[in-house]
Amino acid sequence: PWAGGHGARFNLPPDTSAFTGRERELAELYEFEDAARRLGSGAAAVVAIDGMAGIGKTALALHAAHRMAERFPDGRMFLDLRGHSPGLTPLDPAAALDYFLRCLGVPPQLIPPDPQARSAFYRDRLTGTRTLIVLDNALGDAQVRPLLPPDPGCLVLVTSRRRLLGLDDAYTLGLDPFAASEAVELLRRVAGPEPLAAAAPDVAGELAELCGHMPLALRIAGSRLRGRRAAGLDELVLRLRDESSRLARLHDSDRSLISVFESSYAVLGEDEQLLLRRLGLAPGPEFDAYAAAALLDSDLGAAGSLLESLVDHNLVMQQAAGRYRLHDLVRFFAQRCAGADDAPSNVAALARLFDYYQQAAWQADARIARYQAPGSQHTGEVGTTSPALPELIDQPSAIAWMRDERANLLAARDLAAARGEDARVTALAGACAAYLQQEGPWPLAEALQESAAQAAVRAGDPAARAAALAALGRLRRVAGDYPSASGLLEQALLIYQGMDDELGEANARCDLGLVHYLTNDRKPAIAEFEEALAYYRSSGDLRGEGAALQGLGRVRQAVGEYALAAPLHERAAEVYAVLGDRIGEANALWDLARVDYAYGECARAVRRLELAQEIHRASGDRLGEANVLCDLCRVLGTQGTYPEAVAAGAASVEVFRALGNRVGEANALVALGRVRILLCEHEAAREALTRALRIFRDLDDRFGESQALHALGAVGRALGDHAGATDLLRQAEAISWATGDQHSTANIELELGRVCHATADFDEAAEHFALAVAGFRAVGDPQGEAEALNSTAALVYDVDGPRSAQECFQQALKCARAAHSPVDEAAAEAGIARCRAAARGTATGPDDLP
Repeated sequence: PWAGGHGARFNLPPDTSAFTGRERELAELYEFEDAARRLGSGAAAVVAIDGMAGIGKTALALHAAHRMAERFPDGRMFLDLRGHSPGLTPLDPAAALDYFLRCLGVPPQLIPPDPQARSAFYRDRLTGTRTLIVLDNALGDAQVRPLLPPDPGCLVLVTSRRRLLGLDDAYTLGLDPFAASEAVELLRRVAGPEPLAAAAPDVAGELAELCGHMPLALRIAGSRLRGRRAAGLDELVLRLRDESSRLARLHDSDRSLISVFESSYAVLGEDEQLLLRRLGLAPGPEFDAYAAAALLDSDLGAAGSLLESLVDHNLVMQQAAGRYRLHDLVRFFAQRCAGADDAPSNVAALARLFDYYQQAAWQADARIARYQAPGSQHTGEVGTTSPALPELIDQPSAIAWMRDERANLLAARDLAAARGEDARVTALAGACAAYLQQEGPWPLAEALQESAAQAAVRAGDPAARAAALAALGRLRRVAGDYPSASGLLEQALLIYQGMDDELGEANARCDLGLVHYLTNDRKPAIAEFEEALAYYRSSGDLRGEGAALQGLGRVRQAVGEYALAAPLHERAAEVYAVLGDRIGEANALWDLARVDYAYGECARAVRRLELAQEIHRASGDRLGEANVLCDLCRVLGTQGTYPEAVAAGAASVEVFRALGNRVGEANALVALGRVRILLCEHEAAREALTRALRIFRDLDDRFGESQALHALGAVGRALGDHAGATDLLRQAEAISWATGDQHSTANIELELGRVCHATADFDEAAEHFALAVAGFRAVGDPQGEAEALNSTAALVYDVDGPRSAQECFQQALKCARAAHSPVDEAAAEAGIARCRAAARGTATGPDDLP
């Protein structure tokens, strides 16, 4: 059963037939050994394999040793150093040297009693040999260092639960839990084919997950299944689902996960043991040094050092720089140990952790939210301690922190709710509101604010209830549920007025202004924004001023008052630049780009949109990026860069859909549908626009409905369905007249004129085109005017001939050049060339172009 060779110097234990996976680690190990042998440096090659208890370090070392056995003809020796063996003292290096010297054939009476002399004798015996040594279960560097041979022909494989950072020139190989497929394969190999053969694949996968993909746990579970049918698998899975008893159930006749973890825990110092127990109390999946400091009530440096020590012992896993987590089974062990502590100390530790999450989250929220939070809501003073807090100096750092801690904050909120801590629930929900509105998912964000409003009622805290209602109203607004949003914000406004909280009232008015704007109720929108703006300016609240300016600018823009909208957006951009609010600045650029587009300044609009997209992407603001992509689709389509326009539109649709933003999705579908029309992809356009129309009608969004109907009318005209197109356009026209939307009305008149032209109803067509030109001039849209003039010129060509039409095309060309619209400019030039050629009675040629 032993590896090739005879005698004590060839004492490798047998390899396991169930060895699974670790292909990457084995390849690294072999590559290192090959390189060390080629270089032939002055010492043995050393590979230090570390990982948590039960991760399969010994199995890997032995498997590698057997596969490389032929390379080491002079000896292949194994020794358990008993670093973490329950009930056994770690082996002294002198005793280990004595053992190895005896294996090498040295008579006991010739082994030097002095440890240093013994080590020198050992090294001398191995000089010039090709010997493989496996040092298993090492406690630390000091235990291993005297056992390292000097000869470059030797290889030493060391396994330890600690990272052996003091072994110079050693190649460190850390082991992680198995991947899911490897874990299931190990279960199959240990249990045999029968127990898992009849089971559903997801059951075996769940068992592997319950074992944490840890090889030892998988081997124990597999051994308990050996010889049993699928019913045994179902029963074992059912029992292991109970987290409180999972560790206790993962044992067999001679192996126990609890004993394995206890042996790792026993070698820790008291402070490391305390931190491990406290980490078991944390409700979230990850933690950082700040959380550890809060749990210990210690300074940040001490907590960080203890965390690193636990990482070195492989009881804590480092996910990324400054981010840590516990393996599930280690977490259960830590919770088991924490259960022996007195309850008040655990309660106090958890309270300090919640204080940290709460106060840091409010600090981050102050950088992310559109408004300053009113009253006491932004202070986070529910807790009693002042934990160390990270420096969230700007918006990107605040967003990054919230992104890292999101799952922890939600887990803390859930535990606080389970414990009946209503003040904690409202504070944590309020601190997460702006971030979750920005990054979603919105159904989760809505549920969080609904429960916060209920908790505020139980706690008798009207300010917290108003904050939750306002946050919920904002979520309903971005989701397109405007009636619900309006009702919730009205409730919040009344509460703030009753409390004489002017900041809360101004914030609620600003949010109500946005709802009125989106429902085309423009006069109330302007009134709400102007009242909020007056308060923000009088109180010196720049953040609120920026939000109110943006809202006012959007209303002015929506009614075609671009000359009034532009300075409002420019001032908002200045405010956000002063605040260092990159997302606010990007939104102001987005607004300015829309004004540029309305003025026909498409190239400048694209530059602004691309800069805004860059900011949103760098900030991780998916909603902002989706808005920008939607407008990029529109502008690029106008410029004739269709592939880029389609890509932007499709990306926008997908992001809005992922966020659950139905109104955004519908707007993006309309933009994408319009580009599809320009590409003559009419069926694809109709499909996108029909989906958009359905969403707008579900949301009772009259403005959006008009846009979708208008675009569907254009599809009908292109496909020759003139009656259907006219019906759709008349529906759109009725909505635009009712809402007073001059710009939309001008676009619809243009499309109606084209339908009449196609059906030879020339007088009706001319009337619609004239109304379109006048409408575009009234709102200051030179690109729309150029498009309408081109259509008018095409009609004149058919009615009055080329000479009259040429003058109209010249007007269109002048307007298109002023609007920087290459598509309309090309159409006008083509029309002029056609007129000149027709006047000469020849085919159109290059000389006909203006």
